[in-house]
Amino acid sequence: MGIHSRRWSSFPQVRVDRTLTGLRNRARFERFKAIKKGQYDPKWLRRSLALVLLVGLVYTIASLNARRLWYNRVEPYASTVPMDYPYNTIYRTQQDMECLAWKSESGLKPCAHVVKSSETGYCIVKDQISNSVFKVMSTSPGTFRQRPGFSCQSQFLDFINFRVGAQMHIQELKREPDPVLGQDQESSRGIVMAVNDKNFPSMFAVVRRLRDEGCKLPVELWHLADELFTVGSALDDLVDNYNVFLMKVEDPKIRGF
Repeated sequence: MGIHSRRWSSFPQVRVDRTLTGLRNRARFERFKAIKKGQYDPKWLRRSLALVLLVGLVYTIASLNARRLWYNRVEPYASTVPMDYPYNTIYRTQQDMECLAWKSESGLKPCAHVVKSSETGYCIVKDQISNSVFKVMSTSPGTFRQRPGFSCQSQFLDFINFRVGAQMHIQELKREPDPVLGQDQESSRGIVMAVNDKNFPSMFAVVRRLRDEGCKLPVELWHLADELFTVGSALDDLVDNYNVFLMKVEDPKIRGF
């Protein structure tokens, strides 16, 4: 009797739970239909599609027109092979030089084109001051087997200024006193080589050849204590007669040649 009373006493609660569950499911279904109807309304879909097509068409026309204008401007400069840029001149800036195009066997491409290692061609640049046109960064297959891709726009100015920039840096170093030698720059010139028993014959020949060619710079031979056991007339001859100095490496972090 107790079991049946408990079963029937819980029956109203089961009905309430089922009713609430049904209402929640129906509400979810109605909300899903409303969302679905709004998303896939035929009129809304047609308008969205028309807008996307219109934007794409305008973008395509503008891109083609811009490329046509660029090509018409650059093509006269690319009709003949420009002369190489005179690198050993003056330092250039963005206001002085303009990148026109990358020219390869497949034709002209914008300066932003990424050049792969397999491409053959060169960058065409224009001197804004003299209106002269030059070619720079010429490449051919296999020139740089492992080089990454590059673009004329991002690197042509650094390439042009490399030689002049290196000379400017050398002049700056000459004006600055050496932190170790002070103003005495001449004593910093010399030849430094690492030597051990295995490469001693080759090093000996190099020193003799340098002296035969008239080179009088001092030569320092750096070695570890346990890697140079060569003794005798050859080593003594270098030290006594060829302005050679033996320098022992005593830094414990250096363990091998």
